Amino acid sequence: MNFRRQLARLGLIVAFATGAAAAPRPNFVFILIDDMGWADVGCYGSKYYETPNIDRFASQAMRFTDGYAACAVCSPTRASIMTGKYPARLHITDWIAGEGDRPANRLKVPDWQKFLPLEETTIAKALKSVGYTTASIGKWHLGGPEYYPEHHGFDLNIAGTHFGHPVSYFWPYEGKSHTVAGLKAGGKEGEYLTDRLTDEAEKFLDQTKGRPFFLYFPHYAVHTPLMAKPALLAKYKAKTPRANRRTRPTPRWSKAWTTVSGEFCVSSTRSALRTTRWLCSCRTTAACGRWRPRTHHCAPAKVIPTKAASANRSSSNGPA
Repeated sequence: MNFRRQLARLGLIVAFATGAAAAPRPNFVFILIDDMGWADVGCYGSKYYETPNIDRFASQAMRFTDGYAACAVCSPTRASIMTGKYPARLHITDWIAGEGDRPANRLKVPDWQKFLPLEETTIAKALKSVGYTTASIGKWHLGGPEYYPEHHGFDLNIAGTHFGHPVSYFWPYEGKSHTVAGLKAGGKEGEYLTDRLTDEAEKFLDQTKGRPFFLYFPHYAVHTPLMAKPALLAKYKAKTPRANRRTRPTPRWSKAWTTVSGEFCVSSTRSALRTTRWLCSCRTTAACGRWRPRTHHCAPAKVIPTKAASANRSSSNGPA
């Protein structure tokens, strides 16, 4: 189905919620997977990577064959999702804070906006105004503290800051440059970021029982750093030979970072990069299935899985 037509229908749903407050209102769960290539889930043809929960979503709902991201990088896509505007109208046309002018650039980088203005009407503001409880759990990447989700209509913000990626996907999710905010407390050795965010999403769904809600659930995965849980990494190393995998475009990288028991090592194969990236994806899709039954305890939930920055590509490896 035409993607714009479906977005228009979503707009009608919001309008219905505004005009008929007394009627049962649908709940919304918007899952955003960062930098995931469209070809690496089962419902789009992958024979190697196992994504049973996303595949089940697809079999029970609507699957787009012509959906495109608003931009090739992260922040503009997220701003577009939040506001319904093209990135050019928002003047957010690169990932925040961008790479700036470099000597090798052929074109001068224009002046652009590095935050989502507070005067913009976000989907969270619109739904909150008609009685919805709203939460953003995961990556935000739309400006500094004064532009965080809690200033854009969200009642709850967990792990959403101006950073575009974690230093580590393992607890305590911190390094020399930055940390994933708000997740150090309550964690333990070996805890994986995708699992922790899913735990927080489950808590939100339980706490909003009986009330209309909007959950914006943007995972940090599968963005770099490429880190998979050791057991999952071992599973895929033991799977079918490379020749049996789905053929798709791959990046021309001479080295790739993989993880073994949380330690970094260098691999000389491009397949290691792909495998670790999509193992993160498999962990993400597995996590999605854990809390789905929780959406059944009240009004029907509109669950909208999608991918940031790479919906129009088979893979994405740039900053997002």
